This record gives sequence, structure tokens and C-alpha cells, in this order.
Amino acid sequence: MIRIQTRIDTKPLDRLIAGLPKATERAVREGCETIREEAQRLVPVRTGATRRSIHCEPWQTHHEGFPRSGWLRRNEFTGLVGPTTFYSLFLEFGTCKMSPRPFITPAVEYAKRRILESFRQIAGGRY
Repeated sequence: MIRIQTRIDTKPLDRLIAGLPKATERAVREGCETIREEAQRLVPVRTGATRRSIHCEPWQTHHEGFPRSGWLRRNEFTGLVGPTTFYSLFLEFGTCKMSPRPFITPAVEYAKRRILESFRQIAGGRY
């Protein structure tokens, strides 16, 4: 009978795994900022209120461990990006008397490639 013995050093992998949460949080924050900047550039402006109200919040927790903003599911990091003016939905999707003038959806499409590239860098360019 042939017996094979293998030894694997997991220290580099352990260091990589330990740094993932911070790197992922940074990538989410940068992605949210990219979407916010592009949405502010694209939003139709009359008074500037909607442009000023566009904000971004990466996922954060309080001391109790509950999300303060955004959501966190197992293996998923998210952030919130959007305006707070009540009529921003009318601008984005339109009404029966007003055609849509989207600004959030195109901003997300614009930022999608940059966000994916950030996560590829976190993964070491392997994916």
C-alpha cells in the first residue's frame, strides 16, 4: 500500500482571510462614493435640492451589532446610495404626466465595472 503525506502551510491564507473584512468594507465604501458622485453629476437640476440630498452610507453597526444603515447578509456587504427628496422617485421613474429622467440607475451601471474591479483586486486578481 502506498501512503502519501502532505503538509500545507496556511499562514498566508490566514493573513489574507483576516484582512478581507476591512478590504471589502473599503471597496463597498469606494463603490458607494463612485455611485454618489455619478448620480450627482447626472441628476436633473432645478433647485439643486435633490443633488445635495444624494448621500451614501456603507454598512455600519452600532455597539449592539445591529445594522445602522444598509444590510448585511451572510457573505454579503452592501451600502445605501440615494437622494432623500420625496420627488426623486418621480424623477427616476416618471409619473403618468412626466417622463422618467433616471440618474441613479445609470450611475449604478457606470460604477458597476469599477466596483467589480475593486473586488477582483481584493481577491488578488484571481477571478
